[in-house]
Amino acid sequence: NPHMWRVPRDGGDETMVSSQVQPGTWASWSITDQGIYFVDQGVGNVPMLSVFDPASQQLKPLTPLGQFPFWMTVSEDGKRAAFDREDSADSASVVELEDFQ
Repeated sequence: NPHMWRVPRDGGDETMVSSQVQPGTWASWSITDQGIYFVDQGVGNVPMLSVFDPASQQLKPLTPLGQFPFWMTVSEDGKRAAFDREDSADSASVVELEDFQ
């Protein structure tokens, strides 16, 4: 799984945000004022939408998803999320979640 890194604005070495933040794909994460939202393989390999607060270093699982999306995004206020869901080998849908916190 990909890891997330930060680099100081004024230059310097990169550091890992947290070993807890491991999105399943390079496109299955989103940053808001509330933290870093991402989808990873949760308990029992059930895809889980979670949020990580870099200030407190706390990870909060939010809701399981039926299948692992390739991409996802979260609204600026953190109240809505959208992600893709494969319907068949040649078809996909966009799913929107609201008030999942």
